[in-house]
Amino acid sequence: MKVLLLHQFGDDTQLLSSLVSNLRKNSIEADSFNIVSWKILGNSKPKLPTILRILKPLISIPKVQGFLLTIFQKRVIIALVNNYQIIDIHFFSEYYDEIIPSLKMLNKKIKITIWGSDFYRVEIKRIKIQRSLYNLADVIQVATERVKKDFTEEFPEYESKIRVLHFGNSIFDIIKKLDNPGIEDDYRKELGIPADKMTLTCGYNGSKGQQHLKILEAIMKLDPSLRKNIFLLLPMTYGTTAEYLREIIGQINKTGLPYRIFTTLMNANEVAKLRISTDIVVNIQTTDAFSASLQEHIMAGNILIVGEWLPYDYLKENDIYHFKTNLDDLPEKLSMCLATIDLHKQMAEKNKEKIYNFSSWNNTIKDWISIYNELADEQFYQ
Repeated sequence: MKVLLLHQFGDDTQLLSSLVSNLRKNSIEADSFNIVSWKILGNSKPKLPTILRILKPLISIPKVQGFLLTIFQKRVIIALVNNYQIIDIHFFSEYYDEIIPSLKMLNKKIKITIWGSDFYRVEIKRIKIQRSLYNLADVIQVATERVKKDFTEEFPEYESKIRVLHFGNSIFDIIKKLDNPGIEDDYRKELGIPADKMTLTCGYNGSKGQQHLKILEAIMKLDPSLRKNIFLLLPMTYGTTAEYLREIIGQINKTGLPYRIFTTLMNANEVAKLRISTDIVVNIQTTDAFSASLQEHIMAGNILIVGEWLPYDYLKENDIYHFKTNLDDLPEKLSMCLATIDLHKQMAEKNKEKIYNFSSWNNTIKDWISIYNELADEQFYQ
């Protein structure tokens, strides 16, 4: 069985690279291909089609990239997929509108893996397009039962195609290894975080959907005796703009609080140390499905405050200690956590084993393999 994962993410696709790695550890020949940069990840070293070998050196040239993607993107992908039985599309964007029908004509098994905003943040005019393309998919994967429920309300005709399955998280094992008593101050020093402050992490990327400004507004409403002990952490390594970043910095300066904004992509060890260095994490983004970053915070024993509108039923289902909030109640929830932080950290410590059992690759990879085997068997018997 040979599986190709198609995506359009940046070069640092930790989730996909860890998926490929874990599939290969279990004897599944898997590669991933970035349909924008034309970079392939995997160990099989597939024989690249002639068109890709000729054009690939040019794709990194900004002035040429747009032309190549417009004229040759579909031809490159169709030439490449001939080496594979199963095509797994990650993040269902308009890039695939012309590609999916071609894959079907080539008799490829098609799996669409929904990440979150590719379902929740879709414009009404695109829903009709997605509906027709979902009809061509053999399997549609969502991360949680809540997302499945929301999806079937919008697309009830495809309920039989849905499989509920999420990514494992390779950073879990790094956090497990690094999270030793007494060493947190060392990690804070490395990251430029003072040891004597309560750290509050705001969101996990730089998009406006994270609602950083709403978090900062809530912090401004805290009692000064609590606010003075806070050190703000803002991971904004992707998804932001220079204009939004300036707006964030201006608002932080109004709070008078010390802070650190991370804008450069971090390696796995740095991410693990940042999670371990966090006391409280607030995630009130507008939509989400099953954030790997949030799971890492849980694995690090952080106190978790999330928007009550987010589809995080898995937290309750797995008895994860956390707090739900609406925007109006956020200052109150923050005050409670800050005032009795030791108690809540003690409770959050119990989350580590629960989330590891639920979301480590050791426990999730078998389900990915099961789906691929299902698709391969269907192809065999056709």
